[in-house]
Amino acid sequence: MAIPKKVRAFFQYILFTGVGVLILILVYRSQNAAYIADCALKGIPDSECSLFEKLKSDFASVNYWWILAIVLAFIMSNVLRAHRWLLLIKTLGTNGKFQMLSLPLWLAILQTWAFQGVGEVVRAGLFAKYEK
Repeated sequence: MAIPKKVRAFFQYILFTGVGVLILILVYRSQNAAYIADCALKGIPDSECSLFEKLKSDFASVNYWWILAIVLAFIMSNVLRAHRWLLLIKTLGTNGKFQMLSLPLWLAILQTWAFQGVGEVVRAGLFAKYEK
Protein backbone atom coordinates (compact mmCIF):
# COMPACT_ATOMS: atom_id res chain seq x y z
CA MET A 1 0.00 0.00 0.00
CA ALA A 2 1.49 3.31 -1.12
CA ILE A 3 1.45 6.30 1.19
CA PRO A 4 -0.28 9.34 -0.37
CA LYS A 5 2.06 12.15 -1.41
CA LYS A 6 0.55 14.74 0.93
CA VAL A 7 0.82 12.43 3.94
CA ARG A 8 4.43 11.58 3.09
CA ALA A 9 5.26 15.28 2.63
CA PHE A 10 3.66 16.10 5.98
CA PHE A 11 5.68 13.46 7.79
CA GLN A 12 8.87 14.58 6.05
CA TYR A 13 8.18 18.13 7.18
CA ILE A 14 7.59 16.98 10.76
CA LEU A 15 10.72 14.81 10.71
CA PHE A 16 13.06 17.50 9.36
CA THR A 17 11.57 20.18 11.61
CA GLY A 18 12.02 17.87 14.58
CA VAL A 19 15.63 17.18 13.64
CA GLY A 20 16.26 20.93 13.32
CA VAL A 21 14.70 21.65 16.71
CA LEU A 22 16.68 18.81 18.29
CA ILE A 23 19.93 20.21 16.88
CA LEU A 24 19.08 23.68 18.22
CA ILE A 25 18.32 22.24 21.67
CA LEU A 26 21.59 20.28 21.75
CA VAL A 27 23.61 23.32 20.64
CA TYR A 28 21.90 25.53 23.22
CA ARG A 29 22.56 23.03 26.02
CA SER A 30 26.26 22.76 25.18
CA GLN A 31 26.62 26.54 24.81
CA ASN A 32 24.77 27.12 28.07
CA ALA A 33 27.12 24.75 29.89
CA ALA A 34 30.13 26.57 28.42
CA TYR A 35 28.63 29.95 29.39
CA ILE A 36 28.02 28.81 32.97
CA ALA A 37 31.59 27.49 33.15
CA ASP A 38 32.85 30.87 31.88
CA CYS A 39 30.76 32.64 34.52
CA ALA A 40 32.24 30.38 37.19
CA LEU A 41 35.75 31.33 36.04
CA LYS A 42 34.83 35.01 36.34
CA GLY A 43 33.33 34.47 39.81
CA ILE A 44 29.71 35.13 38.80
CA PRO A 45 27.19 32.96 40.67
CA ASP A 46 25.09 30.50 38.66
CA SER A 47 21.88 32.27 39.71
CA GLU A 48 23.02 35.45 37.91
CA CYS A 49 24.40 33.64 34.87
CA SER A 50 21.79 32.81 32.23
CA LEU A 51 22.60 32.34 28.56
CA PHE A 52 18.98 33.00 27.64
CA GLU A 53 19.01 36.38 29.44
CA LYS A 54 22.32 37.25 27.75
CA LEU A 55 20.85 36.41 24.35
CA LYS A 56 17.79 38.56 25.09
CA SER A 57 19.93 41.53 26.10
CA ASP A 58 22.24 41.08 23.09
CA PHE A 59 19.30 40.99 20.66
CA ALA A 60 17.77 44.05 22.36
CA SER A 61 20.94 46.04 21.69
CA VAL A 62 21.24 45.09 18.00
CA ASN A 63 21.06 47.80 15.34
CA TYR A 64 18.55 46.20 12.97
CA TRP A 65 19.36 48.63 10.16
CA TRP A 66 22.70 46.85 9.69
CA ILE A 67 20.96 43.50 9.55
CA LEU A 68 18.51 44.87 6.98
CA ALA A 69 21.42 46.23 4.90
CA ILE A 70 23.16 42.85 4.99
CA VAL A 71 19.99 40.96 4.01
CA LEU A 72 19.34 43.36 1.11
CA ALA A 73 22.94 43.01 -0.10
CA PHE A 74 22.63 39.22 0.11
CA ILE A 75 19.37 39.23 -1.87
CA MET A 76 20.80 41.59 -4.48
CA SER A 77 23.93 39.50 -4.95
CA ASN A 78 21.82 36.38 -5.51
CA VAL A 79 19.50 38.15 -7.95
CA LEU A 80 22.55 39.26 -9.94
CA ARG A 81 23.96 35.73 -9.74
CA ALA A 82 20.70 34.33 -11.15
CA HIS A 83 20.81 36.85 -14.02
CA ARG A 84 24.43 35.93 -14.73
CA TRP A 85 23.48 32.25 -14.78
CA LEU A 86 20.59 33.05 -17.13
CA LEU A 87 23.07 34.65 -19.54
CA LEU A 88 25.28 31.55 -19.38
CA ILE A 89 22.31 29.24 -20.00
CA LYS A 90 21.21 31.28 -23.02
CA THR A 91 24.63 30.83 -24.65
CA LEU A 92 23.94 27.09 -24.63
CA GLY A 93 20.76 27.64 -26.62
CA THR A 94 18.43 26.88 -23.72
CA ASN A 95 15.75 29.36 -22.81
CA GLY A 96 15.22 29.54 -19.09
CA LYS A 97 13.04 31.78 -17.01
CA PHE A 98 14.45 33.95 -14.26
CA GLN A 99 12.05 32.45 -11.72
CA MET A 100 13.16 28.94 -12.61
CA LEU A 101 16.77 29.98 -12.16
CA SER A 102 16.43 31.91 -8.93
CA LEU A 103 14.67 29.16 -6.92
CA PRO A 104 17.36 26.53 -7.61
CA LEU A 105 19.95 29.18 -6.82
CA TRP A 106 18.48 29.86 -3.38
CA LEU A 107 18.18 26.15 -2.64
CA ALA A 108 21.75 25.61 -3.81
CA ILE A 109 22.94 28.30 -1.41
CA LEU A 110 21.21 26.55 1.48
CA GLN A 111 22.77 23.24 0.43
CA THR A 112 26.21 24.85 0.19
CA TRP A 113 25.89 26.13 3.75
CA ALA A 114 25.28 22.55 4.88
CA PHE A 115 27.66 20.67 2.55
CA GLN A 116 30.38 22.52 0.67
CA GLY A 117 30.21 22.13 -3.12
CA VAL A 118 26.88 20.28 -3.24
CA GLY A 119 25.01 23.46 -4.20
CA GLU A 120 26.34 23.49 -7.75
CA VAL A 121 25.02 19.99 -8.38
CA VAL A 122 21.68 20.81 -6.74
CA ARG A 123 21.26 23.98 -8.80
CA ALA A 124 21.96 22.24 -12.11
CA GLY A 125 19.79 19.25 -11.20
CA LEU A 126 16.79 21.37 -10.18
CA PHE A 127 17.06 23.53 -13.27
CA ALA A 128 17.22 20.43 -15.48
CA LYS A 129 14.22 18.93 -13.69
CA TYR A 130 11.97 21.97 -13.99
CA GLU A 131 13.07 23.24 -17.41
CA LYS A 132 13.45 19.76 -18.94
